Amino acid sequence: MKQSQKLKKRVFLTGATGNWGQYILREFARRADRFDVLALVLPTPKDTAAIRQFEDMENLSVVFGDVTDYPHRALLRDRDRLCPAHWRGSLPVCR
Repeated sequence: MKQSQKLKKRVFLTGATGNWGQYILREFARRADRFDVLALVLPTPKDTAAIRQFEDMENLSVVFGDVTDYPHRALLRDRDRLCPAHWRGSLPVCR
């Protein structure tokens, strides 16, 4: 089966507006043929401004909220991968 015929991996990304998160988003943008990204972004003015630089990224969907809020945990159900770019002390792992 050709790559174009395969389904894209669906990634849930937290911490998208931080340094690591923005780096990861740029990488996913370059791999738009392979990944669809759902980013959970805190609804703060700083984070809202930071995520706007990616508003033209075709394979990115943004949901505003906090991962500790129970309703947002349901977003994980439809994703193939979790990429927690906000965790301190370790490099993000997106597999």
